[in-house]
Amino acid sequence: MASPDGGSERPRLLGREWWVHWLERHQHPVNYALHLVGIPLIIIGPLLAPIFWWVGDSWMDMGWSVLLFLIGYGLQFLGHAIEGNDAGEIIAVKRWLGLPFVAVVPRVATGKESALHLGAVSTSVESGS
Repeated sequence: MASPDGGSERPRLLGREWWVHWLERHQHPVNYALHLVGIPLIIIGPLLAPIFWWVGDSWMDMGWSVLLFLIGYGLQFLGHAIEGNDAGEIIAVKRWLGLPFVAVVPRVATGKESALHLGAVSTSVESGS
């Protein structure tokens, strides 16, 4: 999407365009699966911190929530490495530094229009066979 000043406008969080963009950046089944596990760990880790602190013997027991959080992020970064694109946080840093980044890795079309197209710019490549 382009803004009136010609720049790139971000899609509304959890809106249709946001989901289309998210699915486009997570096409590889392993990346998708790692995100399905990693995202809940990122959310659950901090939510469990008070419980770990309350039932634990020391404040170090809260380290389990930090560990869950880090594992969740690690799974997502691994997924993006498998997909071949940069994670969103890396894109933000590279953008800030003016460095090139890989947001979406185009996949080869199988002859059918991608279900991810949904009005967005198609990234499919036609095969010559």
